[in-house]
Amino acid sequence: MIRHGEFCLLALAVAACGGARAPETVVRSEPATVRVGTTTGSEVTLAATQTVESTPLVVAVPLERAWAALPAVYAAIDVEPRTVVTAEHLVGNTGARVRKQLGGVRMAEYLDCGIRQGEHNADSYLVNLSLQTRLVALDSARTVVHTVATARATPVGLSTDPVHCVSTGRLERRIADLVAERSRG
Repeated sequence: MIRHGEFCLLALAVAACGGARAPETVVRSEPATVRVGTTTGSEVTLAATQTVESTPLVVAVPLERAWAALPAVYAAIDVEPRTVVTAEHLVGNTGARVRKQLGGVRMAEYLDCGIRQGEHNADSYLVNLSLQTRLVALDSARTVVHTVATARATPVGLSTDPVHCVSTGRLERRIADLVAERSRG
């Protein structure tokens, strides 16, 4: 398995090499709803725009081996791939419903959905997760793993507006690590 430091060194090496260029961070905006607690204990709901940022990660694995490993990667994190586009090397699920853990890891490790009464909302709310991973060949020996995770969470048993969640980047890193690990067999 490639460690974080090795990813950084690999990214620097890719950036320094002639020919293939290192992937760049992708940023896009989309509408979001934000709930803010007041000092009196009530909540105010605001319309906002969320910025979704994704930094593609490079793994030292050829594209075809990475692609063959991707279904096992999604199985390891307990997300059923409902979208599979072979021609684009894209796998994802835009409607995964998750509670408390994802692949044995607390949701709060992967998503920040705010805190209520001292508890991370990601660990207690029902999370509607959209997760998509696209693989792109950087060259014959390296693959760019581009994962975008967005989510909204709703308190269980309450009919309130969902809260917006922000990725911590750890899920994207975990997917890239698993692609590298599972590709080596």
